[in-house]
Amino acid sequence: AKKNDQGIPVSTTMVKLGFILAVLLPLVFMMGTLANRFGRSISHLASSLRPAAVMHPTTMAYPKLDFKLAPADIIARTDALIKKSQAGLDQIGRLSPDQCTFGSVFAAMAAMEAELATETPSYTFAQYVHPDTAVRDASLEATKALERFNIDRSMRVDLYVAAKAAAAKNEPLDSESARLRDKIILGFRLAGLDLPEARQAELRAIREENADLELAFSKNINDDATVVEFTREELGGCPEEFLSTLETSAAGDKLRVTMKYPDYFGVMRNARK
Repeated sequence: AKKNDQGIPVSTTMVKLGFILAVLLPLVFMMGTLANRFGRSISHLASSLRPAAVMHPTTMAYPKLDFKLAPADIIARTDALIKKSQAGLDQIGRLSPDQCTFGSVFAAMAAMEAELATETPSYTFAQYVHPDTAVRDASLEATKALERFNIDRSMRVDLYVAAKAAAAKNEPLDSESARLRDKIILGFRLAGLDLPEARQAELRAIREENADLELAFSKNINDDATVVEFTREELGGCPEEFLSTLETSAAGDKLRVTMKYPDYFGVMRNARK
């Protein structure tokens, strides 16, 4: 492995991985996260469709980013995914108390989370990295729609009623399934569904405003064209693998650092000065 100016070994693979994570992490936090909201390992989703003392694990495909989607495709696919998820949630909300079980409520919700988690990155990730402004704007609009959908479903009283009815059955569950059940119930409570309707409406308005502000901030950062030029000496401590990705100034004596996540974190985490 190469060494930086301090004589510390630097792995090329780890540096590249760091750049990738620097871009992905803001997206993950901004989306709220789909899978983490219910605190359940996705590897058990399919098998959790039935309550049992022992669950058999299954696997799920990881997200595959598609950078070839046109702006119209991003909007259309996001809308179709939201409508499909909405229809599934409506079906859960129409269940009678007798029909509410772990499989029909909690596992069904988790399965929808899995589908959202694997499909949405192709629609939301482009806003951070795509060179085409139209694609970035479409990706931002898709993220806004998904954020609103996420807020709406977390505050649906009918889903909370179904979840409580299913939990009241006290079905025999393994530890992960029980944690999923408890996390979903907790999520509805944290969303304010035990509050009076007036307070729920107030909370919804606050959450929607916060979501809009977060996305506006993210867009401003992504569209920012600020560039700061540094000499190699001023960037001492940054690995050569990172420095080689930076553009050179017109005079050829400095390196140009943008405010984008890969550049920003590459400097802030490694530069000594």
